[in-house]
Amino acid sequence: MFEWLTNNPSSNDVDEVYQSLKETIDRTMTEVIKRREVKKKTNTKPPWWNIEVSQAKKDLNHRQKQYKKRNITQNKVALENAEDRFELQKEKAMEEWNSKLIERFNSSRNSREIWTTYNKLTKTKDCNTILPLIAEGNAPAFSEEENVLF
Repeated sequence: MFEWLTNNPSSNDVDEVYQSLKETIDRTMTEVIKRREVKKKTNTKPPWWNIEVSQAKKDLNHRQKQYKKRNITQNKVALENAEDRFELQKEKAMEEWNSKLIERFNSSRNSREIWTTYNKLTKTKDCNTILPLIAEGNAPAFSEEENVLF
């Protein structure tokens, strides 16, 4: 700023004075303020989320917007159907993911492999909910020997 005061254009033209002041402020700002990189948004969807769930969610959002625009019975029915389809797709995706997880757990030889598999499939996400790990026939996914961690 001191630089601008000393090298101030002596012209009476307002546009020249403004442009000069603006350039000085911009230059000072870039020198003083550190720039930081903007981090990309990470995926915050749960590990079981798949394409079908995304499509159902997209359709649900569309139906919600339609219903908000025009509150008629036809749009309400379409919204309710979209909500049901989304819930069904979500439950189906959760069940598929859980069965895949149980299958991998059951094929593991020791507890270390089980935890390695678990950590790979549930990397840091906002929603790491897992349905109870019960295998087919109400048998637990872990054997008693593997239930002890240490």
